[in-house]
Amino acid sequence: MNGTNIVFDTCAVVKLLDRQYDLSSLGININKVRLFSSVIVRMELLSKRNIQDDEERDIQEFLDGLIIVPIDEAIEKKAIEIRRTTTVKLPDCIVAATSIVLDAILLTDDHHLLNLSFPGLRTQFICFILLFSPLPYPPRITSIRIRNTEYSSAGHAALVRPDRCSACRYC
Repeated sequence: MNGTNIVFDTCAVVKLLDRQYDLSSLGININKVRLFSSVIVRMELLSKRNIQDDEERDIQEFLDGLIIVPIDEAIEKKAIEIRRTTTVKLPDCIVAATSIVLDAILLTDDHHLLNLSFPGLRTQFICFILLFSPLPYPPRITSIRIRNTEYSSAGHAALVRPDRCSACRYC
């Protein structure tokens, strides 16, 4: 996925911050991609009820490493088109539309988005099982850029993507 635009869905950010996967396990070289998220994702993450100060700080620090995309006319039109032709809820339509307009790959584990067949939409499933020691916490885009960290079973962690896993509610 080098030289690619990547859009994070809300669940992709949550699972990354919870160390359930890392970007290198998806074949993403942080130095060769542009990382985006929709303003909707930022709103969903930061509007969590009873959010702890440290959790909010980690989320904000992660989001600071992304390009946050506002809803412009092109995204609005595409989201409306998706909403009218599918059963997907409007916030997910906006995230999908953002990915389509940016010609990006959408990182998600949302089965509604993964199963959505819509012209221009490309998704990447992020359900992984952590087998060894946990990843460094909190994962930050800026720290990955600086260190260009790679994870392996001989190093810190090994992640696998089975055909079916017990850890994912969608498999």
